[in-house]
Amino acid sequence: MIIFKSRSMEPTERQRESVQPFLDSPLVKRIYLNELEVSETTPLGVQIIQLVVARKKQFLERVTVLINRVKQQFTEESYRLQLLNLLSVIVLEKLPEMSRQELEAMFSMNDLKKTRFAQELIAESKTEGKLEGKLEVIPSLLRKGFSVEEIAEILELEIEQVRQAIANLN
Repeated sequence: MIIFKSRSMEPTERQRESVQPFLDSPLVKRIYLNELEVSETTPLGVQIIQLVVARKKQFLERVTVLINRVKQQFTEESYRLQLLNLLSVIVLEKLPEMSRQELEAMFSMNDLKKTRFAQELIAESKTEGKLEGKLEVIPSLLRKGFSVEEIAEILELEIEQVRQAIANLN
């Protein structure tokens, strides 16, 4: 099975040269997402993939239905969270302007906090917080006469980070 967003995404003749015998095989089926008719009986995986080409209004309706379906049908937390994570990635890719409140309403705060995206944001904010704290200490270390190299070693930073922080002080 080969899945294309639309027929226009098919490879050119030149791109197909090396794989043409494979493509001509009766075992290969082409699917065009924008041509799929989606209904309640369409497999969940196909419905999720089809979100990629859905228009905004259809997208919001379908993704809400799918989120609720995943929450109701999948009781095993790790599998449910994998599906919700996939849906959150698709939502954030399709609707980058969506606010945190809209996402929370769509996913529920508890599930949203467990997605990989949220976990990465939390880890990033902790790292940034630590870095900010280290950068705030640099002026006092400079006043005490420590060299750029010594400050970098003490704070476990790159020398260039310390130089940049000093340049930003001036």
